[in-house]
Amino acid sequence: MTPKIQSPKAYALRLLNFRDRSEKEIREKLLQKGYAEAETEETLEYLKGAGFVDDSKLARNLLIYLDSSKKMGLRRVTDTLKRRGIPESIIEETLREVMGDLQDELSYGYSIEGEIKKAKILIQKKEESSLKNYPLRVKLNRLYGILNRRGFGAETIKHVLKEVT
Repeated sequence: MTPKIQSPKAYALRLLNFRDRSEKEIREKLLQKGYAEAETEETLEYLKGAGFVDDSKLARNLLIYLDSSKKMGLRRVTDTLKRRGIPESIIEETLREVMGDLQDELSYGYSIEGEIKKAKILIQKKEESSLKNYPLRVKLNRLYGILNRRGFGAETIKHVLKEVT
């Protein structure tokens, strides 16, 4: 008995059942699975036309999710979007939109004030738990590392750490 061969559309739709994916992610998965370039492009056109794949919508949804549930800086958020295969132009457009129109919808927004507020919340949690018994210098170094890994900019980190001292 031979295994049933799945069409590229069916495979792509199955992938989209688990989570939203960017056009690049779908293309890579289809090509990895061994589908021809022409089949892959045809499938992507179908998915975009039907509204199943929309990089702008994905970028906006990810930005809102990452802002509301993860304490990340702007740099880490944009890196996450790039890693998901969202084009730079769409990322920039989405950030402009979020920084303007959606400021009320997001919990903090991606302004310098919003970044500082998120960073303060993050370091308060760390100071209360794992860093309370360390000397000031060690505490500052560790907090700098935590904030840097979370994608906060140097100016934001400097501003927040001044308040700790």
